[in-house]
Amino acid sequence: MAGGSRRSARSRIKSSTDADEDEPLRNTRINSKNRRDSSNSLRLFNVRLEIVLGFCILSFLVIFFLIRRLVNTVEENQRPRVVTPFPAPKLMDLPMGTIKLGTWGSEGGFHWDFNLGSDAVIIEILIGHGDVVDWVAFKVFNADGRTVSSGRHGGSGGKTEKITMVPGEILTSISGTTTEYFTNVIVESLTFHTTERVYGPYGLTNGSPFNIPMENGEIVGFYGKAGDFVDSIGFQIVIASSIIEIVICHGDVVDSVAFKSFNSATGQTVSYGKHGGNGGVSDTDLLSKCGPFGLTTDSAFEIPMEKGEIVGFFGHAGD
Repeated sequence: MAGGSRRSARSRIKSSTDADEDEPLRNTRINSKNRRDSSNSLRLFNVRLEIVLGFCILSFLVIFFLIRRLVNTVEENQRPRVVTPFPAPKLMDLPMGTIKLGTWGSEGGFHWDFNLGSDAVIIEILIGHGDVVDWVAFKVFNADGRTVSSGRHGGSGGKTEKITMVPGEILTSISGTTTEYFTNVIVESLTFHTTERVYGPYGLTNGSPFNIPMENGEIVGFYGKAGDFVDSIGFQIVIASSIIEIVICHGDVVDSVAFKSFNSATGQTVSYGKHGGNGGVSDTDLLSKCGPFGLTTDSAFEIPMEKGEIVGFFGHAGD
């Protein structure tokens, strides 16, 4: 019995000792597991933080882009809009009495222009065409006795037609048509009228017509836009007429106006008008500084002509 008691006592002591020895190992395992859990949680937090930061940066960029676009739209709407087919010519770019007519066509292609020069005469016109006008070119004889070519404006296709002007032959008017061609409006046809004959039409004539009569002027240049085709064409005209008389009928307001001009090319005097009603008292302005005609109590306007010349009038009139 005594021996068994001693063995039991030793077993209990050994078990107690083993338990004491295993306690630090268990604590180490627990601490290691806690560190792993903490490390995993930290890594997950870092990943989530990166996602949140990325989302915040992306949201900021989107909001910044939308605000900038909104500001640009507001500024664009507030800016005055000037719609012209091409940049308007400066007054000093054109000789006195010269105006630009056109263009007819669209804004596609690249800008081109050809000024005949002072006292130059057209001696040759080249046109490439099929269903539409592919290209145009001009040749002139200038005051220096030299022949000057414009070069080709447009593409390279089409059938080539040549107009050779005889001495003394003058271009009196130009007509043509424009049409939509491959989603772009271009010059469909051109017809040249001279003192000798009519050349053309070159191209089909199914589109919208235009006409440039030359009764009171003379063509001194061509311009427009061109790419694979002649996208548009316009004309520089020098006016041969000059205003010699203006008739104004007025009371408190201007009732009517009429004009008289002299054409230096034909020697004829031509009257235009009257435009407006039948009331008022008639006053004639022989181009001296006269007026005002009518009262001057409301909004004023002024058109200074220090570097230009008035070559025409237009407007609306009733009574």
